[in-house]
Amino acid sequence: MSIKNLIGENIDRIITIEACLAEGLPYGVSAKLYEKARRKFGKPLTLLAAEELISKVHEGSYVFITTGMMIPPWHTAETDGPIGAAILARAIRRELNVYPIIVTDRSELTVNVIKAACRASGLNIVKPEYLKQVTNSVSIITYPLGREEAKGKSEELTSQFNPSAIISIERLGMNIKGEYHTALGLNCSNWTAKIDYLFHIAEKNDILTIGIGDHGNEIGFGVILDEAREIVPYGKLCRCPCKSGIVSATKTSILVVAAISNWGAYGIAACIAYLKDNINLIHNGETEIYLIEECIRAGGINGATSTPILSVDAVPAKINAHIVDIMRNLIESVKMKIKRHF
Repeated sequence: MSIKNLIGENIDRIITIEACLAEGLPYGVSAKLYEKARRKFGKPLTLLAAEELISKVHEGSYVFITTGMMIPPWHTAETDGPIGAAILARAIRRELNVYPIIVTDRSELTVNVIKAACRASGLNIVKPEYLKQVTNSVSIITYPLGREEAKGKSEELTSQFNPSAIISIERLGMNIKGEYHTALGLNCSNWTAKIDYLFHIAEKNDILTIGIGDHGNEIGFGVILDEAREIVPYGKLCRCPCKSGIVSATKTSILVVAAISNWGAYGIAACIAYLKDNINLIHNGETEIYLIEECIRAGGINGATSTPILSVDAVPAKINAHIVDIMRNLIESVKMKIKRHF
């Protein structure tokens, strides 16, 4: 096995560690989903996503990143998603010289959490028209709630920016009947912007799309729809009148499955760092804790517990920090000259 593939294999192993075995949480779901996605694509998922971004995203183009899973009844974003979006936006902005635009709901609290993550990662937040003038910058665009308005917005954004890639990180996707659901099988279509239509347009226009998720109800799982419906709790039968399950039917070119979606984004950034020989594309554990702290201060909450504590999906901040440091050390170790002593 080549060093490159070994790096990809190890990164995939790191991002699929089940770090929280709390009672009531669906332990093992992400690992099973990963197996199905890996079988479909045939190689390490983070490495594949990184290679495709480097190959198909051209310098000076725009890249859309969508995130922000709102938690009822607060309608604020969970800490999983915005942080991963910020880190991946930073990596592609700095190394691939593209202009990232984060797309999310029209929720002030959610936007505040995303802004906090971006600023904590070292990105300036500017209007889209200033992206080409300000280094280390990102823009945030909000989406209308209604279906017809969302379709129109998707056409408008695609025409205006002609994105070379669209990435989804922990973003709910519509099921086979066009409905959105929480992991507990409850319908949340009434407060979820229908950003899936961006991906539908991308598919028709051969635009690279990447979905990053951990439970099956996120954009991208349409590529393993039948398998995911068998694996995920409420996968085939949800708890709302649609009775069609929570699994997203929206497809992406590549699906990256992780135990926590942020980790999937970090894994892609780590693989880009390896392929482009730039370790600074990966943050460190200290920065990871700071990112979580800033998101909580901005109104974010833990998605698994619905509490404003320093954790992501019930995994404490220090564990998330360790995961980041392991990835970074893995990439750094490749460059080390090790002398064997017998």
